[in-house]
Amino acid sequence: MGAMSRTLAAALPVLLLACSPRRALSPDASASQGAVATVEVSPSAATLPERAPDAATVGLDAEIVDVGLVAECGGERAHDPLAGGVVVSYANEHGEAGALEVVRSEVVFASALEGWVFPVELTPSKSVVTGAHAKQRVTHARTGRSGGAAMLCSLCGQTGKLSMTWRAPDGAEQSGVRDFTLECAQLGG
Repeated sequence: MGAMSRTLAAALPVLLLACSPRRALSPDASASQGAVATVEVSPSAATLPERAPDAATVGLDAEIVDVGLVAECGGERAHDPLAGGVVVSYANEHGEAGALEVVRSEVVFASALEGWVFPVELTPSKSVVTGAHAKQRVTHARTGRSGGAAMLCSLCGQTGKLSMTWRAPDGAEQSGVRDFTLECAQLGG
């Protein structure tokens, strides 16, 4: 299957949950940042262990806080224009410190008749280790440019959904969805 999958909107009911729209990062900021990921740590997370435990006691909850994905249309990025990042809040209201792995992320646009799904590769591909009763925010930056997403530039100004799935060390998965409006920048070249 290519970088873009076309499907009927009726096949996307789980991904089309209602969420509030979020702002996008400015195209200039996303272009200059490249694949830089940032982490914001709460004070209670200051004494984190060096690695995540392998036990099934990790109780980390992930929530997509902000979608800053933009389409940089034109120029050398025309074949795969999606850039920017996604801010995710990781809250550990449970026992042991732990981390979650991002196992799937995709952008979905749908109309009453059809929909488009664009896989999105993000870095880092895991949350940072989050201590017990701590909360952290991680910016996952868009990486990889495999091509096949040029039609995103025809969706400028449309509301889409970012869907992410995370996996804990014990194999348990959780998902999150957040609406966003696709902002576009016309690049020369």
